[in-house]
Amino acid sequence: MRSHSLLPYTLLSTLALVVAASPARADRRTFAFSYGYQTLPRGGLELEYYLDADIRRYDDPATSAAVEHDVDVGWKHAVELEYGLLDRLDLGLYTVFSQSPFDRMRFDGVKVRSRYRFGDEGKYWLNPAVLLEVVAYRDEVKIEQVLILQKRWRGLEVT
Repeated sequence: MRSHSLLPYTLLSTLALVVAASPARADRRTFAFSYGYQTLPRGGLELEYYLDADIRRYDDPATSAAVEHDVDVGWKHAVELEYGLLDRLDLGLYTVFSQSPFDRMRFDGVKVRSRYRFGDEGKYWLNPAVLLEVVAYRDEVKIEQVLILQKRWRGLEVT
């Protein structure tokens, strides 16, 4: 089969996905590297993609262009499927991959994260939630437990 004969099927499939897709919604993430208080409602489903850059070495602008290859950036890709088990309890399943420059992507491992909030926002002076995360990367397993305390006051949010 020649590649140009696939074009109508590709266009038709893309059009069908666009027409059938529901409106996209997103989490409001105030802080990039801290866990938020909010959980998905029961039956809520999210798919999130994260891309982190780890700059291990960088080129000094004072050097010549001949050493541009000294830039070393590691990429970490994570895909999360998050589901609301109850109105105040959600579960996130992650697959994580890493990639060095000019190398193939490799599978790093999986993470499972669950977050429970103790009440609706404003029930307590500080909005409390707990989080449990289990990470299994290659030859290591880590367990992380986090107490989340969040407060919003006049447009200011502290987590």
